[in-house]
Amino acid sequence: MLTRKEELKAKILESRKYKLGIKVGAITAFCEAAGTEAKDMSLSSLFLPEDYDFLFSEAEKVAKRNRVHLYLEKDLLATDLFPDVDATGRWVFVIYKKKEILDKYLALKAEKERLVQAGKYIGDARKEIAREMGRLLGYSEGIIEEKIKRGSQKAD
Repeated sequence: MLTRKEELKAKILESRKYKLGIKVGAITAFCEAAGTEAKDMSLSSLFLPEDYDFLFSEAEKVAKRNRVHLYLEKDLLATDLFPDVDATGRWVFVIYKKKEILDKYLALKAEKERLVQAGKYIGDARKEIAREMGRLLGYSEGIIEEKIKRGSQKAD
């Protein structure tokens, strides 16, 4: 017979495993999209650093099966594409098939940082960073513009 405290702890653990399982399911879909080249790059769901070991062991299996790569991103490139996403303290896997795609992502991230440091991450430069991120993620130009418009409104 479990105590009330043990029952609660078991329920919390079961809920956590369930939530991690959902994240693995999403990673599977994103690996398949990158593996079939339906998308150049995908992002996993955000996750807590303490969940890395479990998620990586599962994601690595799926990535190998789909012949894609995982890049652990601890500081996700934030753009007006996703104005409501706060990735502070959370990590994400960048999922890609071709190394040049990861290189483009990292160069885009560096360019944003350069613009921020120069005080020039505004207007068209800010929008272009978001556009390039959207293109890497395989979004249509129309969806990119719609997301940027919403993001710009939130930034004002």
